[in-house]
Amino acid sequence: MKLNYASHASTAAAILGFFSVSPAWAQTELIVNGGFESGTSSGWSMSGGAGVYSDGGLANSGLYYLWLGGAFSEMDAAYQTVTIPGSATVASLSFYYNIVSDEVDPVAYDTFSATIRNTSGVVLATVGNWSNLNKDPAPGNPYYHQQTFNLLPYKGQTIRIQFNSSNDSTLVTSFFVDNVSVQVTAGPPVNDTCSGAIAMTAGTTYTLNTAGATSTGDPTPTCQPSFGNGVWYTFTPSTSGAITISTCGSDFDTVLAVYTGSCGALAPVQCNDENGPACAGSQASVSFSGTSATTYFIMAGGSGGASGNLNILVTGSGGLTIVPTFDSSITSDPQAAMIEATINAAIAVYQSAFSDPITVTITFREMASGVGHSSTYYTSFAYSDYRAALVSHASTADDAVALAYLPNSGNNPVNGNTDINLHLPLARALGFSADPPGGETDSIISLNTSAMNVSMRPTDPTKFSLFAAASHEIDEVLGFTSALNNLNNGDPAPSGPITPEDLFRYDPTGARSFNTDVNATAYFSLDGITDLARFNQHQGGDFQDWYSFNGGQIPQIQDAYATHGADPVLGVELRALDVIGYARVVSSARPKLTLTRSGSNAVITWPATFTGFTLQSATNLAPVVSWAALSSSPQIVNSQYTITVTNLSAGGNKFYRLTK
Repeated sequence: MKLNYASHASTAAAILGFFSVSPAWAQTELIVNGGFESGTSSGWSMSGGAGVYSDGGLANSGLYYLWLGGAFSEMDAAYQTVTIPGSATVASLSFYYNIVSDEVDPVAYDTFSATIRNTSGVVLATVGNWSNLNKDPAPGNPYYHQQTFNLLPYKGQTIRIQFNSSNDSTLVTSFFVDNVSVQVTAGPPVNDTCSGAIAMTAGTTYTLNTAGATSTGDPTPTCQPSFGNGVWYTFTPSTSGAITISTCGSDFDTVLAVYTGSCGALAPVQCNDENGPACAGSQASVSFSGTSATTYFIMAGGSGGASGNLNILVTGSGGLTIVPTFDSSITSDPQAAMIEATINAAIAVYQSAFSDPITVTITFREMASGVGHSSTYYTSFAYSDYRAALVSHASTADDAVALAYLPNSGNNPVNGNTDINLHLPLARALGFSADPPGGETDSIISLNTSAMNVSMRPTDPTKFSLFAAASHEIDEVLGFTSALNNLNNGDPAPSGPITPEDLFRYDPTGARSFNTDVNATAYFSLDGITDLARFNQHQGGDFQDWYSFNGGQIPQIQDAYATHGADPVLGVELRALDVIGYARVVSSARPKLTLTRSGSNAVITWPATFTGFTLQSATNLAPVVSWAALSSSPQIVNSQYTITVTNLSAGGNKFYRLTK
């Protein structure tokens, strides 16, 4: 399966690379200091002017990066030597690069390469060649590109991962490299038995000592994989669905692996803070689709010198589960607790709104500009297969209406292409096999928390809502996107695969709308008759977002341009996620409104567990009722949707209702 990585922000999207997925045993990281976060060249051999630097905002993640070039008449090199085990079943190199150049002529004056070499420096393979012709619009994230390369042909060999650059005598080019990784998976663990494992119960936290001994009641470790000591547990779900097993609260190296049968491979994961990929927030987790009455064996442990306790939490199977991983840029923030709480509150809305038995993994981190940005894996499926999956998963009245206007054909009704691009979480919700590469999350969400009110209650009218920004990006992780992204106004519409939201673009006449005309008016509609939201047509924002370029609209979560001081909550976005493929939990129950009068103001509240409702008002109930949505959006205060209304009339009645 070919995977791509789609980026969304207030600017056009970009494809960062593609990957293939292979089954794996325990993963091992071979590169030392691949993120350069030691602040030194530890683990690397460097020559020329190559070095590790820290300049604000220039790294792909963290603070430090490798810098080659950037000087006249200079040749730089950096390499690290690794040995690929002879028992390797998967071996993959990945790294990120960013090219910034002063060159303006269409000539390759300055060059950069990544190669695989033997220990004598002889080139065995070229991973890639680039030059100033490949320069990016700006330095730093999000302008890094990921490059991957299969190292399996070199198993049993010691090789160099080498980067080289060359600058001529005028107009320098800088080549930045970050997050270099060589992930290797080998065969089954030695001493492959699971005798002595104890049973786990969903929702229960288990504690063990990871120094090789066990706490009271735990068995002596009997299954010792090559990547460390550990204690074995078993978990047998009573129902099929998404299962997440996480280590949490640990302050030392951790390893987590899951197996079926006699330690047979299911989805093993290794996480090692010192010698491998960093455990964000000192946690490791693995998610998979579990089968009822199947016993899963869980191994957890750490390096022999570890001390303290390691907690294991099994969430069990059920509906939609979103597992956040918080990058160090968030966990080190003085407001980390509030930021994480607000993001988790946003996640809780989605988990209560949809019943799909899948797990979505998201890495959250901070960024220094803009409002929000997401990068999410996606892949292509046949439109006919996608529609068939929608039919088999349809469960709401909205689904029925939407399907009535989606032709059952081999070609989509938008541009006639036979394929459609789906974000991996949406694909899994519809029953397709679509997992991110081993060790990767489904998406990375970056948030400029310095420009936001990080609590649930807005305190600064000049800032944006973190709750709304996180929700906006989660919508895109779950599937909001458009094939029009990455185009400028006036560009021809693409003829390639479309996206689910593109199926619901209609103009005011009810005809499908799929163009980049800035003056066009396009609406999100299930049938082309009832317009639920207006799409953005301005190239400065994503085309799948709602119109907000000129302001004046009621702020919504999916606005292309966020409104300072606004605190919108999910509404039509939930209906959109429903019709593109998610199973929405629709309750026939209606929330109870509470109204508190204070002079000419009234404060109206209802429980935040009732999502997707719109508050409307009317001045009479007979003979003809004219209901109108309020011009302001509710806020969440103390787990209640809250909105303050003002009645300026000297007399008369005002009536309020909630509707979907």
